[in-house]
Amino acid sequence: MRFARHFSTKVLPFVTLGLLVCGISGCSTSDPKTNQPAVTTGAKDDATSPLLIGDRITIEFSGPPSPIKPMDTEIKGNGCIFFDFIGDVHLDGLTAGQAEKAIEALYVPRYYTHLAVTVTPVMRFFYVDGEVNAAGAGSKQPYTGQISVTRAIAAAGGFSPFANRRNVRLYRRDGKYTVVNCVKALEHPELDLPVYPGDRILVRKRPW
Repeated sequence: MRFARHFSTKVLPFVTLGLLVCGISGCSTSDPKTNQPAVTTGAKDDATSPLLIGDRITIEFSGPPSPIKPMDTEIKGNGCIFFDFIGDVHLDGLTAGQAEKAIEALYVPRYYTHLAVTVTPVMRFFYVDGEVNAAGAGSKQPYTGQISVTRAIAAAGGFSPFANRRNVRLYRRDGKYTVVNCVKALEHPELDLPVYPGDRILVRKRPW
């Protein structure tokens, strides 16, 4: 009886608090039937996804005695951006924060005693290929914020009459892919996976 009373007064409040925090923050779950991960907010976003070739970014500098003009530029085909004094800096594959540190390390202390660099993605892209109505014109799509597979396809022109809506492939930047059943995703939003910059959606042709 003494143990039970101690447990109820000392331990249960912490268990209840833990359950409450989990409910507020949103625990990651998966659908046991499809083994598809449920969509969670904040798991990965534009700020933490890597910069890619073709991304347009703004680079601002602060700290040196003479102001440095901000740069509004695009990551070139070699993955680099050219900077005064230090030349090409490879940014493809780095997050914005990593890019800032890489640039700062090349300038300080060789050229400046103090320098802070801010890298801000301005325009990023995802890709939709295959059986969509805008085929040939809609592959490269601007990424403007959180978007799901079905909404990304709609942005690219929507499914063509020959599209296999039950077998859409979502390729991540590392080449791995997940099959998304867009028919089910419309009924169950947790199956409508998020799309990130650099992702590629392939809408395959419906089998006859």
